[in-house]
Amino acid sequence: MIYLLFKPHKFNPKLSVLLASALLTTACIPHQQIPDSQRIQCLQQLAAKDNFSATPGTLYTGVHDPLERARLNAHFRKSAQQLTNAIQAHAEHQALLKIFGDEINQVDREQLDTEDASQVALTYEKALDCLGFESSEGILNRWMYGEELMKLIN
Repeated sequence: MIYLLFKPHKFNPKLSVLLASALLTTACIPHQQIPDSQRIQCLQQLAAKDNFSATPGTLYTGVHDPLERARLNAHFRKSAQQLTNAIQAHAEHQALLKIFGDEINQVDREQLDTEDASQVALTYEKALDCLGFESSEGILNRWMYGEELMKLIN
């Protein structure tokens, strides 16, 4: 089936979007209980990295404009700090997801090329891992592909 998605004469855009959506969404269930101290440490370590520079061993070449790369890293650090503050305030699952969504939606997807947008989504997905969440409840898909495309899928 995956072969058919990428075979030029059999390319099906709806099926491709559906497959991508399936890969990014699952039921919203915390996959494990992670102590708050570990969640915070994980977010801090992730925020301390240059998440938007070239990734060795991959095809990702990084955000080429150093000012834009610095802006994306600064925004992600702010996002991680917002999540950390919420964890320290004992926020529930849905409150953390709201902060997550509010933060990623402040990044203008239309201003990024596909590779950089994918890196933003991947970085925020890693933040979900730090939180112990398996799903963003569609937040990442809506940010990455837009509301209109998501309506076509549903």
